[in-house]
Amino acid sequence: MSNLKLDSDEGIIIQTTDVERYKDEEYIEVYEMYLTNKNLICVYEKLNGLFSKSEELVDRLSLTNIKVVKNNIQVFEIDNEEYGMGLQLYFKDGTNEFFIFDKEKELHKWYNNIIETIKNNSPSTNIKTQVIDERKESKINENDLDDVKNEEHIYCPDCGEKLKSDSKFCNSCGSAINKEITDTENKVQETTKDELITERKNVYDGYIHKCPNCGEVLKSFVSNCPACGHELRSTKTSSVVNEFAQKIEKVKSMEQKIELIRNFYIPNTKEDIYEFFILATSNISAGGYDVEAWYSKLEQTYHKAKLSFGNETEFQYLNQLYNKTKKQKKAHFLINNIKRSRFLQSLLLGLFGGILVITGFFLGSLSNNPDSPFYMIAMLGLIPLFGAVFAISNIKDEDKDEKKNNKL
Repeated sequence: MSNLKLDSDEGIIIQTTDVERYKDEEYIEVYEMYLTNKNLICVYEKLNGLFSKSEELVDRLSLTNIKVVKNNIQVFEIDNEEYGMGLQLYFKDGTNEFFIFDKEKELHKWYNNIIETIKNNSPSTNIKTQVIDERKESKINENDLDDVKNEEHIYCPDCGEKLKSDSKFCNSCGSAINKEITDTENKVQETTKDELITERKNVYDGYIHKCPNCGEVLKSFVSNCPACGHELRSTKTSSVVNEFAQKIEKVKSMEQKIELIRNFYIPNTKEDIYEFFILATSNISAGGYDVEAWYSKLEQTYHKAKLSFGNETEFQYLNQLYNKTKKQKKAHFLINNIKRSRFLQSLLLGLFGGILVITGFFLGSLSNNPDSPFYMIAMLGLIPLFGAVFAISNIKDEDKDEKKNNKL
């Protein structure tokens, strides 16, 4: 367990491991996460370069900094289009963070504990909670129904604040409000009390794939019907991913290509996820200026694959590809650091020269021949060794001169 440096009156309520954290679109892999009666604590590692050890960082997010708007705690369970189900937190300084847990039950557990802890810390205020898109089982009281009938209102898309229908900006976060209200929202506002309480509708989404020979319902990645054995030919491939790959090939601008990758919405079907995963890993392996964009999208796809595939055989293969790609990313990171750093290049040059010197003298001494060619190898090794020492000294002198100029 990490050193959390808890206060004397601070105690841990719940804890977990392996949480994905998105802070201002920056991905952070949190390997320990704790909820105390005062803070939300995230523990993660930060890489500091090629020859430096990774540093353990402990972020403390104070629960008192979480925004409360009109007694509504700004903590939500949200189904994000890019990342999936997660926990969204809005803070008083205008920032927000998104957390993804391995299991949905754990997400509900953390949500309930955070809400309950904030309530306990503020017993004098009548704090309420909000749940986004969780109205299936809720009942509507008379006051809420009168509000719907007598006064039209909208909600801020950024913080969830309830606003008047003619609002141009959010009173809470200052975001501009889109004035267009969809037909669906208008129908909800005009719905009567009886309909809100009693009406239940079935919504069907997606396609059912059946065997053309016997009508058996087919699962993903099936090449033969499990009921009659009929071979399935000319099955439709992942058109969404194929269209996306064709768009990528046609784009010539580097900025447009990166933007297209970042804005691509990952489909929900297993076949599409599988195809996009392979597309992303192959592009990362090829290298290039768009590697970071592909890797960011691969992280999102991997999380979606975990939820969709579970422990199926197909996911095991995707998991192997993902781990292999992570190693490739570390290798790219080291190589890019070496390319950008004259100091690291000089160190590697000196290391090469030192190996030649040591190897040459060692093998020469074993040969018992003063004219052994191994001694010549050792002498040649002195050239890169002294060159590296000279280069490092120049770099240090340049750094000193730069510091003097900055002071002046």
